[in-house]
Amino acid sequence: RFEIEVIFDTHVDLDIYTHNGALLKRICNEDLKAGDVRIVEFDASLFPHATFLYKLSTNLSMKSGTIMRIK
Repeated sequence: RFEIEVIFDTHVDLDIYTHNGALLKRICNEDLKAGDVRIVEFDASLFPHATFLYKLSTNLSMKSGTIMRIK
């Protein structure tokens, strides 16, 4: 589960990748206004992988990290 809150008007993309960089799913692709909050769900149980990478991009920044599915 991701909670996205923006402080300026921007386009937001949130992508999920396999541990070796293959795109699995884009779970957010929308224009948000300053103050908007979005909660985006990613159901990792649909995929055989246990470790995933995410990339959150806006017009002005990018953040990435690792998430793990716990069984």
